[in-house]
Amino acid sequence: MSNHHNKHLLIQLIKLPVFWICTLALVILGTLLTKQEFWSGYDTYFHMNSIYEDAMQIKTGHFSYFISLFGFEKSGRIVNSLYGPIFNYLLGALLLLCGSWIRFEFVTYFITLVTCGFGMYSCARELKMAKVTSIIVALFYMVSGPVMTLWIRNFEFTGFGATVLLPFVLLVGIRMLKARQIKVIPLAVMMAICLQIHLMTSMIAALALIPFFICSLVLADNRIKLIMHAIAAAILAICLSGNIFGAIYDVYSTNHVIPTFPNFNLQLPVANKIVFFQGHSLTGLGTFYTWLLVIVIIAMFLRYRSITTVDWCLLLDDVLFLWLSSIYFPWQAMLKICPELALIIQFPVRFIAIVFIITLLLMGRIGLTIASKPRRIVNVLLAIGLLIMLHPALQITHQESMNWQSANAIQYWVHPSPNGGFSKDFHQGAKIRQAFRSPDLGQAVNVVHKITTDYMPTPNKVNLKTYYHNPFNQDYIKIFKNQSKFRKTTQKHSLLMSWQSPKAQRMQVPLVKYGHTQVQLNHQEINPKRTLIGTMMVKARPGMNRMQIGYQPGLLFKSLSLITILSWLLLIILGIHKKIRYFIRP
Repeated sequence: MSNHHNKHLLIQLIKLPVFWICTLALVILGTLLTKQEFWSGYDTYFHMNSIYEDAMQIKTGHFSYFISLFGFEKSGRIVNSLYGPIFNYLLGALLLLCGSWIRFEFVTYFITLVTCGFGMYSCARELKMAKVTSIIVALFYMVSGPVMTLWIRNFEFTGFGATVLLPFVLLVGIRMLKARQIKVIPLAVMMAICLQIHLMTSMIAALALIPFFICSLVLADNRIKLIMHAIAAAILAICLSGNIFGAIYDVYSTNHVIPTFPNFNLQLPVANKIVFFQGHSLTGLGTFYTWLLVIVIIAMFLRYRSITTVDWCLLLDDVLFLWLSSIYFPWQAMLKICPELALIIQFPVRFIAIVFIITLLLMGRIGLTIASKPRRIVNVLLAIGLLIMLHPALQITHQESMNWQSANAIQYWVHPSPNGGFSKDFHQGAKIRQAFRSPDLGQAVNVVHKITTDYMPTPNKVNLKTYYHNPFNQDYIKIFKNQSKFRKTTQKHSLLMSWQSPKAQRMQVPLVKYGHTQVQLNHQEINPKRTLIGTMMVKARPGMNRMQIGYQPGLLFKSLSLITILSWLLLIILGIHKKIRYFIRP
């Protein structure tokens, strides 16, 4: 009787989507867990500094929303307030709970894989797919290119947006079109979350929703109401993200800021890796997804009578984003009109995440129109396709595992490029591995010193065309590679630095000053001159020198941040009130 009961429970468990989604996540991350590995990519060390910064602020109670007190060489540079501030604080808290970078990476990747799987599953169920088909579609996305390369391998916040957020964004769009109306709060909250995490993701999300909005507008009975709800959602999203816009204004209105590196060759393969009919590409479509997209399009036109408006809208979105992410979109012509696109877009291949999501959803929808009621043949074919695409995904994890176990451990990611770094422990793999496993979180951060100069202040406006002629990275290495004679500590919400000077001299110190940075040298307020990367030139006295910097943002940032806090509190109160009314209603 007991065995029969256990067997019944096992069968019920296997039927649950959570079982398959969690199982695949564990398969992908198996070596991370069993071999205590850490996988790193181009953006890993940049984001490690951001996360470590907020983790230490939480741990010590020394908070600074703008300047870096612990990460980024304790330089006082601004990063987090411009790049997912709230998200970084959440990740910082998670890092403290995990206790080491090894555990943190596994937990973070597991949560994101499971969340993205449920996002795709929810979209599939919203499109009336069977439970088994919905599970297979979700598993397909978990091993797709955007998830495996942008997030698992490179730790890009664009990848996090593609992995976790975009399926839920499309879910909002699908519900919008099905109901022919906009639910203000869900749309506003979804866009606000995107803005709080990554601006590029929020732009992709907004573009992805445009076809749904246009189709809804055409089909709606009350178009004025739909437009008013869209405006209300936009206003609410801005209110929920006021801290983001306030920080951007506060920094950019008072400084010339070094931008992210511009890419002026948006139509070249280096920027656009959309690969058609070529191998099992995880950076482009590759053979499998190219054929899948072709089959989906042909099948939709052959069976157009059974295809819904939502399906056609999804196909329109799919083709639009495929065009945007390919070399066939006139990006070079667009650059002539708006050179800033070289900074904003950088790599149009980022748009391909939407293509993967929608192609997989349409694959499931076509299966609905073709198969008979049991749909077993379609599900078997989909499962075979999933196994085929699991192979290149596991190849990536195997390569990352080999990198970690090599003599250098981080060999592929340390080089003096615009997005590189330097490390004194480059050939000491055992020491590097120990640093990432250590409960001392600062050890791993100090293994690789990221030389990306994004958002650092500079005396003059940067000419994008001469960006690569400026010695930003060389200056960064020169000043921050050897700063052992400077002792840096934190006090309240400021950064303190002390050093011994053999004589009175004018010298460059490894602290960065912005327009609203307040500086004291030996207890006197000063306004020093700045170098090309914003570090300060000061007059040191003989003997001990003490310097203190803090940041005082403008009134607009404080006002917008207050609006953001009040907006979120109001939404939470309304949500709680709604739940209470639901449970106590007669």
